[in-house]
Amino acid sequence: MNKKIAFFDIDGTLADNNKQQETRIIDRIPLSAQEAVRKLKANGIEPVLATGRNLGMVHELMEQLAIESVVSSNGAVVMYKGDILWEEFLSPPTAKKLADTLVEHQHSFLIETKHSLYSLPNTTTLASDGTFHIECWTEKNLPEEIVQFVVSSPNGFSLPPVEKNIVAVKVGLHEYDVKQNHVSKATGIHHLLEELNFHVDEAIAFGDEENDFEMFQAVGFSIALGNGNPKLQKIANYVTDNVEHDGIYNACKKFGWIE
Repeated sequence: MNKKIAFFDIDGTLADNNKQQETRIIDRIPLSAQEAVRKLKANGIEPVLATGRNLGMVHELMEQLAIESVVSSNGAVVMYKGDILWEEFLSPPTAKKLADTLVEHQHSFLIETKHSLYSLPNTTTLASDGTFHIECWTEKNLPEEIVQFVVSSPNGFSLPPVEKNIVAVKVGLHEYDVKQNHVSKATGIHHLLEELNFHVDEAIAFGDEENDFEMFQAVGFSIALGNGNPKLQKIANYVTDNVEHDGIYNACKKFGWIE
């Protein structure tokens, strides 16, 4: 079956995590990967970002790559060509309980909303790497439209008991997204495929980390980067080269999606 849509994780997949000195995401993306995205679109395969980052963090990148659609915040928000197709937020009581629990256990964390990232006073050692902005939230009530929490823990992270439907998913070397269990990149992809009336087998996905597991199960063909998590590589249909070694371009060319 011909491919019609390709989902791309950003960090570690499109973007090289070894280039942390670059303060723009686009500068971390190999030119070959940028070319692959352009060629896929020219060949009728719609490129879509599928990321743990929120809309505010990827807006500039989408303009630079001429990508019009995104599954953001690990599936909590789905946007197709500028229109929001789906969004689901943590309930205010759950968000407060989660924030209180993370504070109690002295975890370093950020609050992620649909468009912004917030820290509470004295609750994080996380700093912006230049690709996003962190605001300090000092109001009594938490911000609205919270999609997930971002925890940084260099020694691993075990989520304290909060609610049964809240889980922590590893998204980087020391970073974990704490979110609702039933919300994932896969659920976001399902909403988009249904809207476009695309079959699962017409979809491709590229990823590298644990939060891409469900995404790989939601598409017809999955590709893990060579620098990716070994557990993800085991379930991928194909393992390509590392991101910095033109992994995305090489895979697209190998399977005839671009020339």
